[in-house]
Amino acid sequence: MEPMPGVDVTEIMRQVREQANQQRQKFALSTAASPRRNSQVAADLSFLQSSQDISQVRFSSHRKVVGDIIVLVKRVLQQLLTPIFERQSAYNAVNARLAASLCERLERMEERVASALDGLRAEETAFLDTLRETITRQLEDLAQQLATALQGLQVEVASQSRERRAQERHLTRLLDEVRKHLSDPLPQELLQAAARNEQRSLDTFFAAFDERFRGIRTNIKEQLRVYLTPLKEAKIGTSGNPIVDLGCGRGEWLELLQEEGMQGIGVEHNRVLVDECRQAGLNVVERDILTYLCALPDSSVSGVTGFHIIEHLPFEVLLDLFDETVRVLQPGGVAIFETPNPQNVLVSTLGFYNDPTHRTPLPSTLLKFIAEVKGLQHIKLLQLHPFPETHKVQEAGLEVARRINELFYGPQDYGLVGWKP
Repeated sequence: MEPMPGVDVTEIMRQVREQANQQRQKFALSTAASPRRNSQVAADLSFLQSSQDISQVRFSSHRKVVGDIIVLVKRVLQQLLTPIFERQSAYNAVNARLAASLCERLERMEERVASALDGLRAEETAFLDTLRETITRQLEDLAQQLATALQGLQVEVASQSRERRAQERHLTRLLDEVRKHLSDPLPQELLQAAARNEQRSLDTFFAAFDERFRGIRTNIKEQLRVYLTPLKEAKIGTSGNPIVDLGCGRGEWLELLQEEGMQGIGVEHNRVLVDECRQAGLNVVERDILTYLCALPDSSVSGVTGFHIIEHLPFEVLLDLFDETVRVLQPGGVAIFETPNPQNVLVSTLGFYNDPTHRTPLPSTLLKFIAEVKGLQHIKLLQLHPFPETHKVQEAGLEVARRINELFYGPQDYGLVGWKP
């Protein structure tokens, strides 16, 4: 998914983190060292705790004559002052213990504050990560909603454009006919033309229906690639051996053949879709598919394809279609038909009837039998387009889960590939 223009999630999160850092710096602790970690304070506390014993001090004198008298005086003074010195030493020891206790409490307090700050920083990081994920997810959801809305708008615009072109053609024809017969009674040909134009007014509806329910062109082309292999193996689709695509619709298959260097001719009775294909540079004939096949010479084309058309035909017409397909195919030519898979319960009971022009689901066994009876050989059945895994029952290993997934969420379509001997 493309990022939304003008929205930079990385820049938004950078600004959020910068503001958080600014707020954190306002309340940051001082970078000054703890008293116990300061070398001078530690030395002073160590000295106070050393409990110097003044009574053990040894006196001496460098004077020779009166030296002994001086030493004696000092010892007498020491004895007299010892009680005072002892009280001072005790006082100093108490101060040292109190200072050490305060430093230890301060260190513990700093550790608790540091731990609390680490916890706050971790919470802040988790909050910012959650915020970034939330913003990113909301932006992705918004982008998805915008993409869906844009796709719906494009479909609506395309539908309106087709309807406008159809109405313009219809009015132009009517005006031309009215000008020719303005003074005469309306001839039978004009009435028939008006009836045909009225019938063709449904073309706009079904073109819009095809746009809504068929799917995105790029997805359809990717799904159709599976059929390129048998065509390349048979070496068909050259300029002298075209491939006829019956009911070509919007022309995805013709476009894919053109990209692969093969020649394709589309047959389509919906005038709106014919115009769309021709505007895209595709070779399309506006005609009924069976009428077109009946007009072709025997063994004149190398391939006949039809994607989601046979389920629209009455059974007798379906048999005629296979007869004509085998007749116009060259020896070694390939026939390919794709149709909804009635073995899928959701398709056969619901999805199939989204299209009001569908008649009856065609089981693969029946279609293969028809192809064999009409003369095709080496028939292959391709099981296509299963539901995504997210739709399936996830109870792995249970037989009932396997059966439910097979019947309800298995292939939604199947393709028949057969060769003319």
